[in-house]
Amino acid sequence: MSDEASSSAAAASHHPTHNDDELRAENASSPSAAEVAERREKNRQMFNKKRGELLDDLLRGLDILVYAELSAVYYMEYVCVAPTKGDILS
Repeated sequence: MSDEASSSAAAASHHPTHNDDELRAENASSPSAAEVAERREKNRQMFNKKRGELLDDLLRGLDILVYAELSAVYYMEYVCVAPTKGDILS
């Protein structure tokens, strides 16, 4: 047994995942601080727009639900009233 690494182990440990050209290309394509701030602002505007649309939809659904409940109460109160003995005789 020798203390030296075998050729296959040395070759496997020597292969980097990225070469220098790829690293330079990644660093060159990374966004600047201004681009990041602009992207965050766009994301914030989109989030606020979507949140507004969601709240509008929820309120519209709640309005419809309340209207349906009030309609049902009205129907049960005034339309489904059983005639009383005095109503039949008059």
